[in-house]
Amino acid sequence: MDLGDRNLRIESVLGNGSFGVVYLCRDLAKNSKVCVKIVKMKHVAEVQAIKSEIYILSKIKHPRVIQFLRSYIPSHGTVGIVMEYAPGGTLKKIIDRSAIRPPTDSQICSNICDLIMGLEYLHIRHVVHRDLKPENILIDSKGRLKIADFGISAIKHSSNKQRVVVGSPLYMAPECHFGSTPNFQSDIWALGLICYEIVCGTNPLRKLNSLEQIRYYFKMSSIRHFNCIEIRKPWKFFCSSCLQFEPTQRFTIPQLISNHFTITLHYYNQYFKYDY
Repeated sequence: MDLGDRNLRIESVLGNGSFGVVYLCRDLAKNSKVCVKIVKMKHVAEVQAIKSEIYILSKIKHPRVIQFLRSYIPSHGTVGIVMEYAPGGTLKKIIDRSAIRPPTDSQICSNICDLIMGLEYLHIRHVVHRDLKPENILIDSKGRLKIADFGISAIKHSSNKQRVVVGSPLYMAPECHFGSTPNFQSDIWALGLICYEIVCGTNPLRKLNSLEQIRYYFKMSSIRHFNCIEIRKPWKFFCSSCLQFEPTQRFTIPQLISNHFTITLHYYNQYFKYDY
């Protein structure tokens, strides 16, 4: 198949969905593997969404965020996004494995700090990810995590009053289920759920089978936070700090870093070891 760029040679298909297809390719000009996302745009809204994704990707650069390389138009109504290739798959693979072989505290700390570093950078750049979940977190050749898939991400504006439900139901913050615009604290909620899954191997909402059941739980629960009794220390406090139903009660990223000694130490040991 021709991807509309003679320097790209397809090696395999990494995934596909309503958005299009993601290919593993060989960049012949640089003799390196890259990930190419081919998106077919059918509606005006899709054009705006892909323009937003490319804009955000082109403005961010951080070792814990997947690197944008370039974009191009292979044919009318189609856009190609070329990104770095992360050979380790997704965080979902680690979580599935943790249900059988629980990760060590050192492994958990490394994963969580990778996500905190990436998320902190995005928020400093005023980017709200809005769809943070294990499937959108990739693993590089060194086993480090990288945040990916900015298809529904947005630049945070104080004047943005749009009320729209976006994201993946199992990782959406309670307020987002009822139409509030996702913000930084919505990403913190998703971070807490991901930590919960890394430690326990499962999502705490797994028993709720529909969007309606999830919304009913958030609306009617008398306890306004997730009960994190299944989580072993020291991660119980971290998760409960993120998984508060009320956004203003969730810890901020600086609080998450400073209120957990293990995370504080690991975070600052890594902070000045960025490899761009």
